Amino acid sequence: MLLDYWQALDRLVKDQAVRAPKGSPINNDTVAMEAGKSKGSIKKSRAVFSELIAAIESASRDRVIPSENTKMLKDKIKALRLEINTVKQSHAESLARELMLIQQIDNLNSQLSEISNISPIRTTSPFGSS
Repeated sequence: MLLDYWQALDRLVKDQAVRAPKGSPINNDTVAMEAGKSKGSIKKSRAVFSELIAAIESASRDRVIPSENTKMLKDKIKALRLEINTVKQSHAESLARELMLIQQIDNLNSQLSEISNISPIRTTSPFGSS
């Protein structure tokens, strides 16, 4: 009976939960749910659970990330996402500008060939057409 709970605790510590959501906090209820038992089945009043409860509390303390680090990491993620979006937008604008300029060169070459006997400037497009 207790083996299920110990295996569940081990999976939660390794963040390899099968029943509980990944990254769940380690506490009596999540260990019970991960073991396939009902929430609240691990009771402090039952002597049989005393070692398990001590191990759960120890694992929970070891897993806690200080809130300052969490806030700092969230801020960094937010800044990086903003930077990624800015780069994506700049890239899209650059591509649009390149396509517009290629089209303008083609139009000017067409106009030039219509009004004179001057050969058009040969350009190579990065998209395969000349």
